[in-house]
Amino acid sequence: MTSLQVIPPILELHDATCLGNTKTTVLVKNPESRIRTVRFRPPKTKYFSVFNLPQSQKLSPGLELAVEVIFHGELLASSDIREQVQDKLVIQSDNGNYELILRALLPKPDVRLVGDLMFGLLPLESKASKNFKLVNHGMQAVPFRVEWEKTCNISVEPSSGNVPPASMGNEPHLRVPSEVSLCATLTMAELGTASGDVAVTVGDSTSGEVRKMTFSATAVSQTFEMLDSTSGALVKEVDFGPHYFGEVLHRSIVIFNNGPIDVKYLITYGSMGEIKVRLGDDKGGASSNDPEDPYADLILATRQKLRSKATNDNPYTFVPLSSVVPAYSKAKVSIEFAPKDVPNTKGFSSQLASPESAARSFEGLALIEFAGCPPSSRMKLPVKGRGMACGFAASPMFLDFGDVPTYGWADQLVTFSNTNPLLPVVFDARKASPYFDIQPNHGLIHGGKEQQVLVRYEPKALGNH
Repeated sequence: MTSLQVIPPILELHDATCLGNTKTTVLVKNPESRIRTVRFRPPKTKYFSVFNLPQSQKLSPGLELAVEVIFHGELLASSDIREQVQDKLVIQSDNGNYELILRALLPKPDVRLVGDLMFGLLPLESKASKNFKLVNHGMQAVPFRVEWEKTCNISVEPSSGNVPPASMGNEPHLRVPSEVSLCATLTMAELGTASGDVAVTVGDSTSGEVRKMTFSATAVSQTFEMLDSTSGALVKEVDFGPHYFGEVLHRSIVIFNNGPIDVKYLITYGSMGEIKVRLGDDKGGASSNDPEDPYADLILATRQKLRSKATNDNPYTFVPLSSVVPAYSKAKVSIEFAPKDVPNTKGFSSQLASPESAARSFEGLALIEFAGCPPSSRMKLPVKGRGMACGFAASPMFLDFGDVPTYGWADQLVTFSNTNPLLPVVFDARKASPYFDIQPNHGLIHGGKEQQVLVRYEPKALGNH
């Protein structure tokens, strides 16, 4: 046994076909106190060679000798070798030989499963998805196949494919792993717990490695209710009733989450026809929406504003359009009703419409969907209201008091009429001159009613007033 020290004791190269021609320095050191004669026997295979191989070298005590071992990777890439190639460099001395093992390993996959399939609590009749990854740290691509029991209500996409090899980074020997994302979808059709295994085979069907992932979920009953924010009563519809054009009214409802899971809701509103079309086209409901989408609220709000601006027939605004209702808690939603006026016809033939003919009825429907819940959990909230024009008339429209002595007075009666049959009107009469007085000068007239006011003329100076 020789006393020479060889660094490294074994020369092993990983991912050999990716390296090309590689030089590795091998140090041979004499740790003894006497001179040793060192000779080298080169490798036998064509894959390894030694650069400028010295035939014989005297090595003084404590000194070291460096030789460069060259690996010819391009020859290995074109060969039929599938696992490794091995050779040796024999270092001979007068007190024994040292065999330096030279080994080149072909690339192999190193696939790891990242993620889990623990779904936790899920609403009954809902679908939930979880992603997990196959991450390959090796330098060789590998096929994979996913299998599960057909009796389980779970599916994985894609169920087969290839995991690409890792790539070389910017720095030497730095690898960037590749990954394939898989999505497991679980359907909970019954109350209770569902569990099982998903088998992932990495490699070919005969010698591939099988890895199992356990999935588990518990289906619970999850229901929702719409309540009045003040009385707490169930809300079937919101009726704002008749109001004047230009008025802005607010009502509030509460969405109650009667279940153990935090759920995100999405509100879509519009005319009855628009929402019915959506109900007919969108079979998946909110269960197909991404609850983590950061742009969902913005998209919904923009869509509603554009529709309202284009048609001028949607005076309703819901705030917020999307939020999260915690488990066994409530979320408040504000509804605004702002009816728009009827545009007047331009031209000399235009006439002021009567309050009855100028009235507009606004009927809409709000669809409340819950992310991750089945379509049966969706709630529909009809909203309606009526916009009307203000109707006010005075008779007579012109008053002539004639000749009245200075510091004398004269009275005439004027009838104020509210021509709107449903809504009251408030009047506030202001004097155009200090010589006129109106009593009462303000008040409220109910729909379809009249009120007489006294107009007194009391001049304090000569002239026409």
